[in-house]
Amino acid sequence: MLIAGDVDLILVPDPSQEIRQMAESSGTELEYIPIGAEALVFVTHKDNIVNNITASQVQQIYSDMSVTDWSELGGLKGRIVPICRNADSGSQAQLENLVLMGRTINPAIEDNYMERDMNGILEMVEDYRYFAREGEESAYSLGYSLYYYIQISESVNGRRDIKALSYNGIDPTPETIVCKEYPLAINYYAVVRKDLPADHPARKIADWLVTTSGQWEVAISGLGALKTLYESP
Repeated sequence: MLIAGDVDLILVPDPSQEIRQMAESSGTELEYIPIGAEALVFVTHKDNIVNNITASQVQQIYSDMSVTDWSELGGLKGRIVPICRNADSGSQAQLENLVLMGRTINPAIEDNYMERDMNGILEMVEDYRYFAREGEESAYSLGYSLYYYIQISESVNGRRDIKALSYNGIDPTPETIVCKEYPLAINYYAVVRKDLPADHPARKIADWLVTTSGQWEVAISGLGALKTLYESP
């Protein structure tokens, strides 16, 4: 819609290569203004004893399907049920950009375990325990979402029976995300078309979001602020 000119401003995480190519093919230059901190995180049921996952393991689970059992990640012997998002989702874009590195999601996962809703993938990770096959007490699902979305979802829907895994040994926390120590830390952006006039209301909103007042609103919305906020504006 932004590329087509139907809207003048969107607030989104890093786009997929497909979206960037779409903009380039249309001749539209987009301007990305960082306004908030976010991160891709991998999640599983809280009862799963696995607490860490690596880039190589994610690639082997989601692309090669050469890792299929939690015991290969240091957990109990039990099937890994990998859940994915649709290709044009924000979290899917981050998975492709930051982890798969040119690899594709295995078609068997897309055909059987695709969830098109951000909240839905969290529900699938949480509820799979109740639908596991007989004798699969140690089978757990694996999913991915955005860190701050999970925090907002928990506050709205109540405490979920899920947990975020550390990635390559680094826990996702507000501190590790904003300083980019966590390897899958990203930004949220205000995105406008580059040819938008300087006095256009959409550009003024984007510019305001990086001020101290704007960063307070970013933090209140549930995202991580990029600026240290010592006092209210």
